Amino acid sequence: MSLRNTSWKCRLAEKKILDISIQNDPPHHCALNLLSLWRSNLSSDTITKASPPIIWPDQVDPPSLPEWESLAKHILDTKNLPYLVRFWDESETQLSSIKDLLRKIAEILYKQDVLTKNDLPYPPYSKTFCINTKPTYFDGKPFTKKDSVPISGTSIYLGCALGTSQIQKYSEKLLKNFGKNPSTDVLFNVSNDRTESK
Repeated sequence: MSLRNTSWKCRLAEKKILDISIQNDPPHHCALNLLSLWRSNLSSDTITKASPPIIWPDQVDPPSLPEWESLAKHILDTKNLPYLVRFWDESETQLSSIKDLLRKIAEILYKQDVLTKNDLPYPPYSKTFCINTKPTYFDGKPFTKKDSVPISGTSIYLGCALGTSQIQKYSEKLLKNFGKNPSTDVLFNVSNDRTESK
């Protein structure tokens, strides 16, 4: 295909300013060749020959995007451990146990000064789940070794004697009570290849 500037006063052959061959080429090759029709490429009024791109699109495998589900949508299951989880502060961590979900939510809320010591013990009624300034439930009963989940980098404690479905319920409630959204603020990587990215 040729493009000619018909305003020039010269022979027809000399009016050609662009020469592109797109015969028998795949559509995406043609589109890349035709990029040379961009006006800035013709500003010199000289014949421009389309050069092949450095790499053709069909030589590149598109990256597979991870699949994420929110805490509100995903059903926790110990069979899916370890979980790769992304939180609202853009941090990602791999959960080796379901209890780690409550621990990580409490840790981020506390470190962001959203959950404070004035809010503890939380909740002020449960005998099976508690975040506190000391390793006891709200009624003063000590956490057992099995129930105690350390919250690193803080001076608070987590006691958890809950099953998987209860942990999910209390995690959603904890988020909501401190201004977070279980539908957007905690995401689970549900791709086949759940590898730690951070």
